[in-house]
Amino acid sequence: MPSPSKPRLCVFGDSHYAAVKRAVDEQLVDTSGVDLEFWGHAGNRFRFLEWKDDCIRPIDDFTAKRFAKFNEKQRRFLDPRDFDAIVFVGSRLRTTRVFALLLDARLSDDKFLSQQLEHEIVRHHLEGELTYHFARNIAALNVRVLFSPVSFDIKSTPNDAADVYAKALAAKETDRRGVWKIVAHEMGQDGIELIPQRAVTVTDGCFTKAKYATDRYVERNDYTHKNAAYGALVFQDVLKVLKVDQDQISKSA
Repeated sequence: MPSPSKPRLCVFGDSHYAAVKRAVDEQLVDTSGVDLEFWGHAGNRFRFLEWKDDCIRPIDDFTAKRFAKFNEKQRRFLDPRDFDAIVFVGSRLRTTRVFALLLDARLSDDKFLSQQLEHEIVRHHLEGELTYHFARNIAALNVRVLFSPVSFDIKSTPNDAADVYAKALAAKETDRRGVWKIVAHEMGQDGIELIPQRAVTVTDGCFTKAKYATDRYVERNDYTHKNAAYGALVFQDVLKVLKVDQDQISKSA
């Protein structure tokens, strides 16, 4: 049985949660302050998940086996009531393009989005992803939910977001903070706590620094996934929000 003195924590996500898993496996973070599990899989398997009986459940046996394979207790489904907190990492909720759109409008002289429209754009973005509905359903069960969306892409050439929303490239941390505030507000309406991307990891307005990319990301044409160093920062922020002993947060920044 898990120790009652430690928060029971489950990290749930698609392939982006691998950055956090690698940080743990490589001992870049100290997890001794929590009872920790991971439950996730590559994103294409998320098409075969559903919310049923207050749990996240695979809709077929093959998917159940795949998720169980990567879980420490071979869980075939995720019952959030087994935990004190569920941390969504990535989980199909992408940020680069919506940030680029809003930042571009805020920094352009010839574009204007009302505050109400900005909130509606973010709400539409959240509602458009099934896993966000999972997060909202879990929060309704009075289980704490934290959400770290897919981080900004590594900048590539050409990049659609940069081409279409060029003004966003000049955005500063104060500009991004305004958009994060909208995201946090909308998530908060559903009882979900946002884990925003750290400012230190960002470059060119709404892109992630290349130092956080995975190995050989250019030749593999992977500008989306991040490495263990990035995952360690996410996990550090999770522990801060959960108020786990600061001495147990991180061995590496």
